[in-house]
Amino acid sequence: MHEAMPKFKTKCSHVYVHNIIRRIEYDTKKEKKELLYEKLAELPEEDQDLYRLYFTEGYSQEEIAVMKGVSQNTISKKLRRIARQLTEMCRNEV
Repeated sequence: MHEAMPKFKTKCSHVYVHNIIRRIEYDTKKEKKELLYEKLAELPEEDQDLYRLYFTEGYSQEEIAVMKGVSQNTISKKLRRIARQLTEMCRNEV
């Protein structure tokens, strides 16, 4: 399962963005999910794969880092970038 998101006293933008993506992922409204997946398909294949491993399949950042042969910090940065991109792309459609 994926690691629990840390709780912060103040809003941390990358945590906020990850939470938006997770809410959409588990949202019962089909339209939101379809929009998210449509936008995800526009991203490079590597980004799609990272998204799938973390948000859909629930691997931790550490597990993905081992799979990809990179540091956990690299995975964290890429996931934040992907989440920001998807959030912006979805907002532009609404």
